Amino acid sequence: MAISQVPPLDDYWRKLELHLPPFSHEEQRAAVALYRELAKGEAVDSDQLARALGISSAESHALLQRDSIKGHVYADSQGRVLGFGGLATTPMHHRFEVDGRHYA
Repeated sequence: MAISQVPPLDDYWRKLELHLPPFSHEEQRAAVALYRELAKGEAVDSDQLARALGISSAESHALLQRDSIKGHVYADSQGRVLGFGGLATTPMHHRFEVDGRHYA
């Protein structure tokens, strides 16, 4: 999908918020950024998330430690995010579908 065809953040969030606990606007942005970065197929570290959000690495790390986000994160021993809220870069027993595209 070309960047110009990516739906706006609010469109993503309206669909996701039905399945997630209440998030602040900042947490919503982080959650969507995590989904976008994980959809690339690689683990996401706090530096990568920081770049995606346009914030500092320290702010990104703090976001990942918030209970609302941390409870949905599957991380490796190095603290990189391997999965978030159902989407993972490693094989899992479930599937995630977005616009007809399936992710394992």
